Amino acid sequence: MSARSALLGDQAFARSQHAPVIKFTSLCTLLTLAAKEDLEVHQMDIKTAYLHSELKEEIYLQPPAGFSMPKGKVWKLIKSVYGLKQAGRVWYLRIKSEFKKAQWAHEDGTILYAAIYVDNIILVFNSMDALLEAKEALKRLFNMSDLGEVHWVLGLEVIRDRNTHTIVLSQHRYVEEILECAGYSDAHPIATPALANEHMAKVDAPEVDVLTYQSGIGSLMYAMLGMHPDLAYTIGMLS
Repeated sequence: MSARSALLGDQAFARSQHAPVIKFTSLCTLLTLAAKEDLEVHQMDIKTAYLHSELKEEIYLQPPAGFSMPKGKVWKLIKSVYGLKQAGRVWYLRIKSEFKKAQWAHEDGTILYAAIYVDNIILVFNSMDALLEAKEALKRLFNMSDLGEVHWVLGLEVIRDRNTHTIVLSQHRYVEEILECAGYSDAHPIATPALANEHMAKVDAPEVDVLTYQSGIGSLMYAMLGMHPDLAYTIGMLS
């Protein structure tokens, strides 16, 4: 069993929290290119990504229960921790800076792309030697897990046939997990995501826990943004 401290963050203020990640459409475009050009697609995971970032601003905090501190003393945060409002932002700036400094420029026709989603890195290369070189460079910077050729990424199953230059993407397992969490594992599948000509009114809705309902809608929206755009209208009505 292991544990780590996380910042409560309820009294913290951050001027900027913007932390871009790759969009589903960009990821699909990249995988389409990889299928067409028969490129290598591998995945790496950065362990405890948010802990790798230095902080520029001064942040002070109370230590967690169980730590004794002299009267009038508090902790000063040196590096980012989970729970900090700007943790995602400072991590994005760190990984962006490292990729800029790496200068993986090749003049021999080597193709290399890196797609980043927080602590997930998808590497797309046309040279196995260049791919291995990039992996070693990343391992020198961060504590990395090499997941090898991509089969699962961001809730997507990646099924590849290199002979036919095709990649099939599926969210079936993600959808099954949503159903299980909602208690609908035994539900029968239907051809459409909603009943035709069904009128929904708030006054007719049953009493539900707001957070549970919002969580369910958010989970369905992730599927909608991925492989299930057919859910868009129904989710809009339920929202």
